[in-house]
Amino acid sequence: MQGWIKLHRGLIEWEWYDHLPTKVLFIHLLLKANHKDNSYRGKIVKKGHLLTSRELLSKETGLSERQVRTALNHLKSTKEIAIKSSRQGTEIKIVKYSDYQEATNETPNKRPRSDQRTPSNNNDKKEKNEEETINDIYSLYPTNCPVKGNSNGKGKANKAQIKRILKSKEETVDSLKAKIERYVRECKNSNTYFKNFGTFLNNLPDYSEEEKKEELKEENIYLWIKKQLEEEPKKTFNSSYINSLRHKEMKLSEEEFKELSKMNNLKAERLRFAK
Repeated sequence: MQGWIKLHRGLIEWEWYDHLPTKVLFIHLLLKANHKDNSYRGKIVKKGHLLTSRELLSKETGLSERQVRTALNHLKSTKEIAIKSSRQGTEIKIVKYSDYQEATNETPNKRPRSDQRTPSNNNDKKEKNEEETINDIYSLYPTNCPVKGNSNGKGKANKAQIKRILKSKEETVDSLKAKIERYVRECKNSNTYFKNFGTFLNNLPDYSEEEKKEELKEENIYLWIKKQLEEEPKKTFNSSYINSLRHKEMKLSEEEFKELSKMNNLKAERLRFAK
């Protein structure tokens, strides 16, 4: 593979710049994407697109498949890429490929055009964008508790808290939004009183264990079911569900199916006798 790509210094201010796997994968995708339309096995792969797979991206970048999946989800969430499946593999589109890579007639010492910002204006724009981001996050938490009806104590101090959290890189914009949205949704669904917003921000919930379980379920259904049967005291599965994974979805080998069916039946029988 020959040639080069353009990489703007503005990438340093990109929201995923400090997330190494996402940054590595995005730059890799820019390098691998077609710079012109090509044909592969009868399919036209357009400029800014590439055919690949999670396994291949893992091998090419040195990232684990889980890191690749997480990075792809990050890039999809901020609309850097779009993904669709085809018979030839997974097709990834760099959404703004032309914006990133189109050649221009700029010369190094040319005076800034009207759409080019001076450093001062860039700083102003950055501050404005930061303020808009903080306001966006702030607005996700209800002003009043939908259950109790009392105030959730929202105020300027909360915006300062959000700014501190983002600046310290404890959370990304997306992860903080996701935690707020999930907490609000769960409180509404369970009819639970909301915490004071400041208290919530000082003690952000950790959903990592639940996320790990979901990741395990997606990556290896056999290990996920086995772990559930071993670690959850009263957890059993409908036998037809385990059977469907062998026949329909083909996610279990014959040996895995037999092992899990035996474990599940023994545990179900033990729980019946315990009653």
